[in-house]
Amino acid sequence: MTRYASAGIRNCGRDAVNEFKLLVREAHKRGIEVLMDVVFNHTAEGNEKGLILSFRGVDNSIYYMLAPKV
Repeated sequence: MTRYASAGIRNCGRDAVNEFKLLVREAHKRGIEVLMDVVFNHTAEGNEKGLILSFRGVDNSIYYMLAPKV
């Protein structure tokens, strides 16, 4: 088994979505189920000093479990 994690969309070719759809279609033709493990909570946020890249800018306390303020 190979473990691979993409560093982002920049590693995908121009036709990546169409290639994936074709892969799924061909797998289904052969009776192979395709399971996708999607992790929505990986948001690339660094810390409170970093860029606002995801939900932190919308409503930080709703989307994230924040440490109690001391």
